[in-house]
Amino acid sequence: MGCEGEVAHGFPNALARISKESFDAVMLDLQCSETSPEHAISQIKKLQPSLVGRVLVITGDVTSPDILDTIERQCLPQVRRRDITKNLRTVLKSLF
Repeated sequence: MGCEGEVAHGFPNALARISKESFDAVMLDLQCSETSPEHAISQIKKLQPSLVGRVLVITGDVTSPDILDTIERQCLPQVRRRDITKNLRTVLKSLF
């Protein structure tokens, strides 16, 4: 499986790109995002509802209970930042 990725600098920029382009998946890095997963999912759902089940959350070692609850309720796949090189490919494959 080959992958191609694009980086959006800031969540508003990411939403603008999602509104104009078609993506297979979205990666949301909690350490680099100024928005909560819940807000991100609601905005992505408005633009491309089919992407909602394919939002991969990159978590750090410590995550708030509210964020963990959102990730669980939304059934979002996640990978810890420290495990990203080992697990990213497997988690991405699970999205398709």
